Amino acid sequence: MRKKLTAIGPLLGIVVAAVSTATPASAGTIPSNGGNAACGVQICLAYNSYGVGGWWTSDASEYGDLGGQTFRQGPTSNGSAGVGLGVKNNAAWVANGSAQQGVYLYVNSSRYGWGASDYVAPLGSGNLKGMVTYNNEAAYSVNSY
Repeated sequence: MRKKLTAIGPLLGIVVAAVSTATPASAGTIPSNGGNAACGVQICLAYNSYGVGGWWTSDASEYGDLGGQTFRQGPTSNGSAGVGLGVKNNAAWVANGSAQQGVYLYVNSSRYGWGASDYVAPLGSGNLKGMVTYNNEAAYSVNSY
Protein backbone atom coordinates (compact mmCIF):
# COMPACT_ATOMS: atom_id res chain seq x y z
CA MET A 1 0.00 0.00 0.00
CA ARG A 2 2.83 2.38 0.90
CA LYS A 3 4.50 1.80 -2.50
CA LYS A 4 1.25 2.62 -4.32
CA LEU A 5 0.81 5.88 -2.39
CA THR A 6 4.43 6.83 -3.04
CA ALA A 7 3.91 6.29 -6.78
CA ILE A 8 0.57 8.13 -6.88
CA GLY A 9 1.71 11.17 -4.85
CA PRO A 10 3.70 12.90 -7.64
CA LEU A 11 0.91 12.24 -10.15
CA LEU A 12 -1.65 13.90 -7.87
CA GLY A 13 0.59 16.96 -7.68
CA ILE A 14 0.68 17.19 -11.48
CA VAL A 15 -3.10 16.81 -11.75
CA VAL A 16 -3.73 19.48 -9.08
CA ALA A 17 -1.31 21.89 -10.80
CA ALA A 18 -2.99 21.33 -14.17
CA VAL A 19 -6.47 21.94 -12.77
CA SER A 20 -5.45 25.10 -10.89
CA THR A 21 -3.85 26.68 -13.97
CA ALA A 22 -6.62 25.82 -16.41
CA THR A 23 -8.46 28.76 -17.91
CA PRO A 24 -12.14 28.74 -16.91
CA ALA A 25 -14.62 28.27 -19.72
CA SER A 26 -17.08 30.99 -20.55
CA ALA A 27 -20.68 30.24 -19.68
CA GLY A 28 -22.32 31.79 -22.67
CA THR A 29 -22.84 34.85 -24.83
CA ILE A 30 -25.52 37.46 -24.48
CA PRO A 31 -25.89 38.64 -28.08
CA SER A 32 -26.30 42.12 -29.48
CA ASN A 33 -29.88 43.24 -29.73
CA GLY A 34 -29.16 45.94 -32.30
CA GLY A 35 -29.17 48.77 -29.79
CA ASN A 36 -29.83 49.39 -26.15
CA ALA A 37 -30.98 52.95 -25.57
CA ALA A 38 -31.69 52.41 -21.87
CA CYS A 39 -28.05 51.57 -21.08
CA GLY A 40 -25.96 54.39 -22.45
CA VAL A 41 -22.79 53.41 -20.55
CA GLN A 42 -20.36 50.48 -20.61
CA ILE A 43 -22.45 48.20 -18.36
CA CYS A 44 -25.80 48.17 -16.60
CA LEU A 45 -26.84 45.51 -14.10
CA ALA A 46 -30.40 45.09 -12.82
CA TYR A 47 -31.62 43.38 -9.69
CA ASN A 48 -34.36 41.43 -11.49
CA SER A 49 -34.62 39.74 -14.87
CA TYR A 50 -35.59 41.80 -17.93
CA GLY A 51 -34.06 44.97 -16.44
CA VAL A 52 -36.71 45.28 -13.74
CA GLY A 53 -35.92 46.75 -10.32
CA GLY A 54 -32.85 48.60 -9.10
CA TRP A 55 -29.95 49.29 -11.47
CA TRP A 56 -26.20 49.75 -11.14
CA THR A 57 -24.27 51.37 -13.99
CA SER A 58 -20.64 52.09 -14.78
CA ASP A 59 -18.73 53.60 -17.67
CA ALA A 60 -15.38 52.16 -16.54
CA SER A 61 -13.73 49.53 -18.73
CA GLU A 62 -13.13 47.30 -15.70
CA TYR A 63 -14.42 46.90 -12.15
CA GLY A 64 -12.42 44.31 -10.24
CA ASP A 65 -14.84 43.88 -7.33
CA LEU A 66 -18.51 44.87 -7.17
CA GLY A 67 -18.52 44.48 -3.37
CA GLY A 68 -19.72 47.67 -1.68
CA GLN A 69 -21.70 48.80 -4.74
CA THR A 70 -25.49 49.12 -4.38
CA PHE A 71 -28.45 49.20 -6.74
CA ARG A 72 -30.16 52.56 -7.33
CA GLN A 73 -33.50 53.38 -8.89
CA GLY A 74 -33.49 52.32 -12.55
CA PRO A 75 -33.94 54.68 -15.51
CA THR A 76 -37.49 53.46 -16.10
CA SER A 77 -40.47 52.95 -13.83
CA ASN A 78 -39.72 49.23 -13.49
CA GLY A 79 -40.03 49.21 -9.71
CA SER A 80 -37.65 49.60 -6.84
CA ALA A 81 -36.98 45.95 -5.94
CA GLY A 82 -33.37 45.64 -4.85
CA VAL A 83 -32.71 49.38 -4.47
CA GLY A 84 -30.13 49.80 -1.72
CA LEU A 85 -29.03 46.15 -1.83
CA GLY A 86 -25.51 45.09 -2.79
CA VAL A 87 -24.79 44.49 -6.47
CA LYS A 88 -22.28 41.68 -5.93
CA ASN A 89 -24.04 38.32 -6.40
CA ASN A 90 -27.48 39.92 -6.72
CA ALA A 91 -27.90 40.86 -10.41
CA ALA A 92 -30.18 38.96 -12.77
CA TRP A 93 -29.90 41.07 -15.96
CA VAL A 94 -27.11 42.86 -17.81
CA ALA A 95 -26.79 45.33 -20.68
CA ASN A 96 -23.75 46.59 -22.54
CA GLY A 97 -24.23 50.15 -23.77
CA SER A 98 -21.03 50.20 -25.82
CA ALA A 99 -21.20 49.74 -29.57
CA GLN A 100 -17.44 49.03 -29.72
CA GLN A 101 -16.51 46.68 -26.86
CA GLY A 102 -17.92 43.52 -25.41
CA VAL A 103 -18.00 42.98 -21.64
CA TYR A 104 -17.12 39.88 -19.61
CA LEU A 105 -19.09 39.48 -16.40
CA TYR A 106 -17.14 37.28 -13.96
CA VAL A 107 -18.18 35.11 -11.01
CA ASN A 108 -15.08 36.04 -8.98
CA SER A 109 -13.54 39.39 -8.19
CA SER A 110 -10.13 40.02 -9.77
CA ARG A 111 -8.46 39.28 -6.44
CA TYR A 112 -9.70 35.69 -6.68
CA GLY A 113 -8.80 35.11 -10.32
CA TRP A 114 -11.95 36.31 -12.14
CA GLY A 115 -13.32 32.79 -12.83
CA ALA A 116 -16.02 31.74 -15.29
CA SER A 117 -17.82 34.46 -17.22
CA ASP A 118 -20.69 35.44 -19.42
CA TYR A 119 -19.81 37.57 -22.44
CA VAL A 120 -22.11 40.47 -23.33
CA ALA A 121 -21.72 41.50 -26.98
CA PRO A 122 -21.57 45.20 -27.91
CA LEU A 123 -25.08 46.66 -27.49
CA GLY A 124 -26.18 43.33 -26.03
CA SER A 125 -28.55 42.77 -23.16
CA GLY A 126 -30.31 39.89 -21.51
CA ASN A 127 -30.87 37.82 -18.43
CA LEU A 128 -27.76 36.35 -16.85
CA LYS A 129 -27.16 32.65 -17.40
CA GLY A 130 -28.76 30.28 -14.86
CA MET A 131 -25.98 28.35 -13.19
CA VAL A 132 -23.06 30.72 -13.76
CA THR A 133 -23.49 34.50 -13.39
CA TYR A 134 -27.19 34.77 -12.44
CA ASN A 135 -26.99 36.16 -8.88
CA ASN A 136 -23.34 35.10 -8.95
CA GLU A 137 -21.35 37.99 -10.41
CA ALA A 138 -18.50 39.77 -8.70
CA ALA A 139 -16.62 41.76 -11.36
CA TYR A 140 -16.55 42.81 -15.01
CA SER A 141 -14.03 43.79 -17.63
CA VAL A 142 -13.78 44.47 -21.33
CA ASN A 143 -10.78 42.10 -21.21
CA SER A 144 -10.98 38.32 -21.22
CA TYR A 145 -9.05 36.88 -18.26
